[in-house]
Amino acid sequence: MRAIVLREFGGPEKFEIMQLPIPAPKAGAVLIRNKVIGVHYSDIRQREGSGIFAKAPLPAVIGFQVAGTIEAIGEGVKGLRPGMRVAAQLISKPADLGKYSAGGYAECSTADVDNVWVLPERVSFEQSMAYLGLTSTKLLYDHFQPVAPDATVLIHGAAGNVGIGLIQIAKRAGNKVIALLRRDEGRVEYCLESGADHVVLISREGWVDEVRKLTGGRGADVSFNSLAGDTVAQDIDALKYAGTYVSTHMWQGWPRDMAWAGKATMACTTFQFTRTADLLRVGPVADKARAYRDDFVRTAKLNRRIAAYRMEDVAKAHVDMEAGRALGKIILTAD
Repeated sequence: MRAIVLREFGGPEKFEIMQLPIPAPKAGAVLIRNKVIGVHYSDIRQREGSGIFAKAPLPAVIGFQVAGTIEAIGEGVKGLRPGMRVAAQLISKPADLGKYSAGGYAECSTADVDNVWVLPERVSFEQSMAYLGLTSTKLLYDHFQPVAPDATVLIHGAAGNVGIGLIQIAKRAGNKVIALLRRDEGRVEYCLESGADHVVLISREGWVDEVRKLTGGRGADVSFNSLAGDTVAQDIDALKYAGTYVSTHMWQGWPRDMAWAGKATMACTTFQFTRTADLLRVGPVADKARAYRDDFVRTAKLNRRIAAYRMEDVAKAHVDMEAGRALGKIILTAD
């Protein structure tokens, strides 16, 4: 099979297309012949060898989101059979992230049955990569903190895959959604067509005042913030008294000073830092999240934008992701 191999950490040029043996599924796992492969921001960190990936083994076939058809099943697998259309997360548990090669960037991959999603007919392989993580997005939305049906929510990075998921989930719940973006370039239209009530560009001076105007001076109830950095203090000003700040990521790191802490104390802002991966393995929370995703894709308009690249163009896919040039879920096609 063809596989994209990373021999050493570094830039996108470090990827190589190679022929590797097709892996055999172990007990409790399936072999998937991939049609599409999801590209995730954490793939960039693993390629660079940064953070938790600093000691990741090399050479490696990175990537952990795939969709295709089941080619073979391992011992003890029930309810799944060759030929079924599926999507899968290839990381068994979050503690394993960075410890081994997940094997997603290849024509074939193995996945534990607990992480396999049998695709409804109306969900294409391409769209499945955008909705595979809807389970964790739903948990980000309201598992850790209540969100009232009449709440006004702010969503940073709203045109990203998680951001669009939050827009759709919030609108499904009845919320008023204010999407926050750093630039337009088609992103405003994408957020609006996904259900956002308003879009505010945070690169413009006075965006906090714009949010407060849209909320009648009261401020928003909840902010889902994937950026952090200077936006933490700005969010506190954009939220109502005793509002809620939900950290979905921290791409810009912690704020440069601690002034936000005093501001948050005076405003009685609740801060929620979330981790969903541990909850999605097994148990009632995982079952509920999967049931929500299944109902969602059965009834909702599946309109996520997809940016598709050939496996041979993986370097360009990474460059475009880092530069923010691609709009929609980035995938590699394995056909």
